Amino acid sequence: EFTTIVPPEKKSAVLSFSQSGETYDTLQAIRSVKDAGGTALTVTNVIGSTMTRVSDFSILQKSGPEICVISTKAALSQMMIASLLGLQYGCKKGVISAEKHHKLHEELQALPDLVEKMLNEQSGFIHKVAQQHANQFNWLFLGRGAYYAIAQESALKLKEVAYVHAEGMPCGFLKHGTIALIDPSFASMVFIPHHEERELFEHTLSTVEELKARNGKVIAFHFGTNIPTPLLDAEMKLPAEATKIQAPFLQMVAAQLFSYYVARALKREIDKPRNLAKSVTVG
Repeated sequence: EFTTIVPPEKKSAVLSFSQSGETYDTLQAIRSVKDAGGTALTVTNVIGSTMTRVSDFSILQKSGPEICVISTKAALSQMMIASLLGLQYGCKKGVISAEKHHKLHEELQALPDLVEKMLNEQSGFIHKVAQQHANQFNWLFLGRGAYYAIAQESALKLKEVAYVHAEGMPCGFLKHGTIALIDPSFASMVFIPHHEERELFEHTLSTVEELKARNGKVIAFHFGTNIPTPLLDAEMKLPAEATKIQAPFLQMVAAQLFSYYVARALKREIDKPRNLAKSVTVG
């Protein structure tokens, strides 16, 4: 929809993301930017792909080949690159200090060990919750701020790999009509923010209370701090030592794992889901 919603201009600079570097609609957007005289920047995992050739600047993810059609490590790599770009740009613009940049960069560097710890310690709990709710075929995935993006990506994974209806939505949108769907048979997956994000944290808990007031089924990812557990039908606790910048990464990996376990329980073809191709080449 890019070319119709945001017509590019000569001063435009557009950053695109594609695991394969061949995604048709993204390529069309890049070409429209170039035709308008703008600057195209691309993040991709494939050296020599079409996007690297037509863009002015490219960042290679180097996250290794994606054997499965469903992108998991590539999505995580893209999220990391976007975060590093944001930190670098914020530092150059004077929005964050060099000291804060260094601290946040160190926290991102520590992320692999924390992801490994989570996979070692929490996989069993995530597996159990996934098995308990594998026959739930209608889901809302809800988040606020950055966690809305995590909710969208996580809902997409459940759709792609388990063939289950899941809709990613900002918590605040719930009351604008969608709340009519909430009843005991309808499940909501809520991504509760890191407790340091106090306002987001409290607003998200308020959404959980709205769901429970309507007898909704609520499953949540959280970091084990100040959560009134009677509000939750099931919970998946992630490492409490996670920092604010690490938290969304951990929630995304955990949600990907949840989708994997649901798909296994439903005996889906996980590596090659139906109707999906590695790169989309049709309009």
